[in-house]
Amino acid sequence: MQYTLIHVCVGDHVLDHEAFFNKKEAMVRVQELSREKVWRLGDAVYFGDVYIKMFDLDTHVTSEA
Repeated sequence: MQYTLIHVCVGDHVLDHEAFFNKKEAMVRVQELSREKVWRLGDAVYFGDVYIKMFDLDTHVTSEA
């Protein structure tokens, strides 16, 4: 099974994370998230740019790390 994980980060904090089974849908969502400028951090609010990490995963492939 192949899927794509998206993490929206500020420093060491992950503000949002999502999983998609369709890479095209994931790319559209990344574009939407990159335009967001206001993020909730518990009881606080963050205004600014974020770093979006996208990981392509395949559960049929193992790692020998």
